[in-house]
Amino acid sequence: MGFAQAVATCFAQYASFTGRARRSEFWWWILFQALVWAFAGAVDMLAFPSTLIGGPNGIGPVTALAGLAMLLPTLAVTARRLHDIDKSGWWQLLGFVPIVGGLIMLFWCIRDSQPGDNQFGADPTGHDGTGARGPGIPGLSGLAGRLGDDPADLPARGRRDPDGHGEPQDLLPFPREGREGQAPPRS
Repeated sequence: MGFAQAVATCFAQYASFTGRARRSEFWWWILFQALVWAFAGAVDMLAFPSTLIGGPNGIGPVTALAGLAMLLPTLAVTARRLHDIDKSGWWQLLGFVPIVGGLIMLFWCIRDSQPGDNQFGADPTGHDGTGARGPGIPGLSGLAGRLGDDPADLPARGRRDPDGHGEPQDLLPFPREGREGQAPPRS
């Protein structure tokens, strides 16, 4: 999910506290919110410098309105994000616990989706509960199929003997001593 689609989804589900939200939807919304806050703060500093609540670094009317407009969708997308890891949206209240609550919420929001369906709905990432993933990274979708299931097909794991049997050969620049039919290393 891209930036524009995530923002559109969050506005379309403005007050929807049901269902699940992918990590990308959540974090794109957080980025959008930060950009809106920065823009609103700049407008307040330029247009309303004398009306800032709390002095020169305070909140102005544009920032306050932007914050009110984004409060409900932020609570909703956070609840859906928690649903994605099979937690109740009420766990957002943990954020009121100084330091520890915010760190736990950050950890939960970073976590990958729970595979398969859960009590909050279908998996938005395409997991089917078997460990198989959805489309994945563009351009790499066919990589697993080309490599196959044999670990020897992976370049980092080595290669099989030419007949396809036996243990993988080492990836050293020289053969090991004592192997049948191989010369000792050069000195």
